[in-house]
Amino acid sequence: MSLLFVFTLLVFSTGFASATLLMNGDFESAPTTGWTVNSTYNYMATGEGNNNVYGHNNSAFVRLTQNGGYLTQSGTTGFGAGAQFTLSGWSVGDAADSCEYSLEFFDNSQNIMGLPITTGGITSYGNGYPDNWTLYSLSADAPTGAVEWRVILKSIYGSPGNYVDVYFDDVQLTSNTPQISSPVPEPATMILFGFGLLGLCGITRKRK
Repeated sequence: MSLLFVFTLLVFSTGFASATLLMNGDFESAPTTGWTVNSTYNYMATGEGNNNVYGHNNSAFVRLTQNGGYLTQSGTTGFGAGAQFTLSGWSVGDAADSCEYSLEFFDNSQNIMGLPITTGGITSYGNGYPDNWTLYSLSADAPTGAVEWRVILKSIYGSPGNYVDVYFDDVQLTSNTPQISSPVPEPATMILFGFGLLGLCGITRKRK
């Protein structure tokens, strides 16, 4: 293997990871892995075909059955200069009920910064197949000084006296700030390293 090939391999192996910042956003591991359940009445569906509803892309999903019941997840990744976050997910449920996706930011003292950014709407599962799932999405710039984000998934009933039936699946949170898979040297360091390898190549050829 030539030194130039090794150099190229090193450069490209320190690339960017584009994975979601959320843990278990697709609810495939176990419905509550990575999430905090903020209601004792939330029923977590773990497989396909629960109540004739199939997960988005026929996968596992989560079901909330209490008005105002919600799941939360927090993290400190994705921040940087000019960081913009995008939260998205798929929902379906009873035609009278609503889903809500919220994104909040906090400072070092755990104070919320600004108002939560929310999106959502009425869900309708009809015959319960994946093509009835609706994609919801929102984007927000992280306030200056923010060091933590929090995602909230909430169910809201549409008719008093009726139970709530709202489902969530394939929830993602991404940031435009590159998430590095391994520490990347500064450009100047990489250039010097490259010249060093080229010099070694020259010395090796002279000896031959």
